[in-house]
Order: sequence, then C-alpha cells, then structure tokens
Amino acid sequence: MLLVMTLFLGVDQRTAQGVNLLFFLPTAASALVCHAKSGYLDKPTLKAAVPVAVIAALIGAWVSTAVDVEVLRKPFGVYLLLSGISLVWPNKKNEHS
Repeated sequence: MLLVMTLFLGVDQRTAQGVNLLFFLPTAASALVCHAKSGYLDKPTLKAAVPVAVIAALIGAWVSTAVDVEVLRKPFGVYLLLSGISLVWPNKKNEHS
C-alpha cells in the first residue's frame, strides 16, 4: 500500500504512512482482542514490551516530523527491500536444533 501510494499515486511519504497506520490500528486492535480471548497473550512479555513500544513510537513520530522526507526515503526504501527479500527467501531454521 505504501509503495503504490508513494510511487504510483504521488502521495507524500508521511501522508502514505499515516493512511497505512489508520488501516493498521483497527486490525491490530481486533487481533489483540481475539488473542486475549483465546488466551494466546504472554502477559509478562506484553507488560515489558508495551512501554518500550510506546516510547519507540513517540520517538519515531518525532523523527518523522523533524527530519526531511528525502532523508527518510532511502532508509525506508532499504527497509522495504530487505523486508521483501525476507518474505521471498525466508531463513529456514534447522528443525533438529
């Protein structure tokens, strides 16, 4: 969705990321509720991860507004490329270890 909006539709990267976030948040909230009802949440890990995630999100939001879009474009492109490569060629773990 981000690539289509930024590369083909000419949407600014920050706007595209905001739209992507608007679609992601309800989905994540729904998944969290479903996992909680099914008992699939590791509560100690969740309690440790949430404060760190909130701080990282705030720092990321600050960086995205403080830094020029052109500076963010290349690292974000590298991230998307590596993410795509990891989906195409997943790291196979040895099942015997």
